[in-house]
Amino acid sequence: MANQFTKKAEQRWNALPEQDRQLFLSTVWCGQCRDNTTMVDLRCTTVQNDLLLEGKCQHCGAKVRRLID
Repeated sequence: MANQFTKKAEQRWNALPEQDRQLFLSTVWCGQCRDNTTMVDLRCTTVQNDLLLEGKCQHCGAKVRRLID
C-alpha cells in the first residue's frame, strides 16, 4: 500500500527535515508488541494544524499512530 497524504499534511510533512521524518516513523510505540517499531503503510492528515500519522506496526501489523504538533 502506498503512503497517503492530504494536501495540507503533505506540505507540513515535506517541510520537516528528512532526518526528523525518519525519526518520527522509526520510533513509534506498538501496544501489541509493547516495544518501539517502525510505522509502515503511512496515512497522514492534519488535526487542528497538527500532523496525525497513522499506519501499521512493521512487525505485527497492528494499527499505530503518532501525533506531531
